[in-house]
Amino acid sequence: GAYTHRLPGSNAWGDASGGLSVGASIHASLTSLVAAPAAVPTSFPSASLTAGPAAAPTSGPSSVRASTRSNLPDAFDSIPSANQVVVAAGAGAAAATSVPSSWSGAGASRVPLEKASREFKSVFQAFHHKSPEDKYEILTIERIEKKRVFQSFMLLQEEMEEINGPGGAHEMKLFHGTKWDVAEKMVSASCASVFNRSYAGKHGVSYGQGCYFVRQSSYADKYAHPSEDGVCCMFSARVLTGKSRQGNAAMVEPPAGYQSTCNAPSRDISSIFVTYQDAQAYPEHLISYKRLFAPPPPPPPPPP
Repeated sequence: GAYTHRLPGSNAWGDASGGLSVGASIHASLTSLVAAPAAVPTSFPSASLTAGPAAAPTSGPSSVRASTRSNLPDAFDSIPSANQVVVAAGAGAAAATSVPSSWSGAGASRVPLEKASREFKSVFQAFHHKSPEDKYEILTIERIEKKRVFQSFMLLQEEMEEINGPGGAHEMKLFHGTKWDVAEKMVSASCASVFNRSYAGKHGVSYGQGCYFVRQSSYADKYAHPSEDGVCCMFSARVLTGKSRQGNAAMVEPPAGYQSTCNAPSRDISSIFVTYQDAQAYPEHLISYKRLFAPPPPPPPPPP
């Protein structure tokens, strides 16, 4: 049967104060719990759901299903990656209690990654795909483990695939820059939501009044306001872009039949995606880094 779920908050570029966002809270009707399981396409490898930590798949990203791989940088692993859960159609009940097998299970909301780990290297390479190492120094990468936020994300993913067909959630790994202090609050254990859309318009809403994500870390860096000692924060997020079309500043929701808007006529050439439901993005990793170049000077004051 169907039920209505009140999803946590989210914002456009940043969050609780630092980026492009949207105004009002949106309720999403999740109809993920279906009466009978649907067939899983034979072209997708299967994967097990776990109710807690378990051994990570040994065959890496190729052992799990990717919702989309279209036009992603080579540095990105297949989606979902080896540390992520795959939900078969009709598995809504399992999704409601499952978490990625690689999670620590220690109850912490943020877990530092070892620099020698495959997971760290994958995020590192994606960040530096168009952001050279001589301009940015990654200090830490933390895995974000927020169970309720993740479960809402997985339920919405299943709903989108029921509506759009297998792979119709079009999950992508995208970046989201924000102010360092806001990022700290967003990933704290006491914060029930992550991306907060109630601050829309701070940096413009050219493609819709929702939460903004981009392909390139160098673009997201423009909205990553540093701390006093120069530390910047950026999220690497799993984003359900679904069916997407070009947006405009007047849009407070995507057109009928679509789940997101973007900055170009085709999703394949779009570099910016805007989401409108709180559960459409999961902040998988928090990247802390420093810029190794002088910031651009502030614009001159307006004439008297």
